[in-house]
Amino acid sequence: MSKQIELCRYFVREAITIFKTNKVSNLLSILSLALIFFIFSVLASGREVGKNFASALSEQAEVSVYYDDALSSEALLQLMDEIKGIEGVKSVQSISEEEAYERMKTVLGEDSTALNYLEMNPFLAFLEIEIDLGQVERIIESISTLENVDTVRDNIDILTGVRRFIQIITFAFAFVSIAMGISTVVLTSHIIRQGIYNNREQITTMTLLGAPASFMIIPYLIEGLWITLSSGLIAMIANMGGIQFLYSRMDSPLPFVPMPKMSQLIGASNGLLIAVALCLGIAGSLFGWYSVKDR
Repeated sequence: MSKQIELCRYFVREAITIFKTNKVSNLLSILSLALIFFIFSVLASGREVGKNFASALSEQAEVSVYYDDALSSEALLQLMDEIKGIEGVKSVQSISEEEAYERMKTVLGEDSTALNYLEMNPFLAFLEIEIDLGQVERIIESISTLENVDTVRDNIDILTGVRRFIQIITFAFAFVSIAMGISTVVLTSHIIRQGIYNNREQITTMTLLGAPASFMIIPYLIEGLWITLSSGLIAMIANMGGIQFLYSRMDSPLPFVPMPKMSQLIGASNGLLIAVALCLGIAGSLFGWYSVKDR
């Protein structure tokens, strides 16, 4: 056990020595990678928020059906039964004029005082229908053909816009991920190759003494992991601060936007960030080591 501890200490000391030989260059590399990782984490967080928003809209996909004001209670119940019988309709709820007014007051928040200047309630009673989003076109067409139905209004355009936005974020996330992976591996491998060049005499001596490559590569692997994980840690701290700032600004003015829990968003983005930094550190170190032919 003591031999293993001493061996670990040796590897760490060697990694520190290698790092110090190019301290300024390595510190600049860490800051550069931290900026790349931060952009990656921002896009990862934005993608997660967009997916949560679209998922919430999909689960609450609703259609508003406006009918004739003079419709009797019996005719309204009959209309509701007909709508319930359409395949893909989950529920039908009657919303009165007063309920529609109160809903708008909730949405407007502090700006709802403007409604007090209206002499009469401008909102109409309607039927709120929860539907299966995958069958929205057929459901709307079926409802439109029913008697006493004046207008059918849906939020599908909004949902389509959100989905397109998510596609753009996903594309940007994929592009940045590829660019980040390539740049991180190239930069880390360059640092490793520089370290090998500065310690080529020591490596040659150890090779002549019979030290295997798997033994000599460990300090350089530790150095590569230090660089990428340090960059990931800096980006993680910046990402946490950005998310906390975003939530403090968005919670009050946009209460109707479904946002994931802050702890969940931070955990998901930071977990992905550290995992990517770890994998890229290993890949860059191995690539840098094996790309040097004469060590």
